[in-house]
Amino acid sequence: VINRNLIWGKFTLEPAAEVTNNVIRDGYEGEGNKKGAPDLIDDRILFRVLSASMDRKEYSTSMLVTSGNLVTNELGSRVVKSGERWGIIKSNTGNEICIWGDFSGISSFEVLPTYQLRSNP
Repeated sequence: VINRNLIWGKFTLEPAAEVTNNVIRDGYEGEGNKKGAPDLIDDRILFRVLSASMDRKEYSTSMLVTSGNLVTNELGSRVVKSGERWGIIKSNTGNEICIWGDFSGISSFEVLPTYQLRSNP
């Protein structure tokens, strides 16, 4: 069974299998399969840092950012990047974000996109 995948290359199948609910560039017969490019959500977020404090004991950096009211931990475990620094969000509340690692001294960072499908195939 091949179910709920994005297939962008040439797709041939041997031996036969059930192929359903996929997005396949060149199309493929089967229930719920769609032909074409996937409709992905670009949910990246760019934040400007107002202040930052590094906690060496926890090895994390807490930052006040220019965003409004973030839902508590809605960004938890998302990947972030600032210049050559990469990290993972430990937690967030309101306009405070805590990132694992030393992100002191930065003025902005990007929460990288998850590229989820806009709608189910």
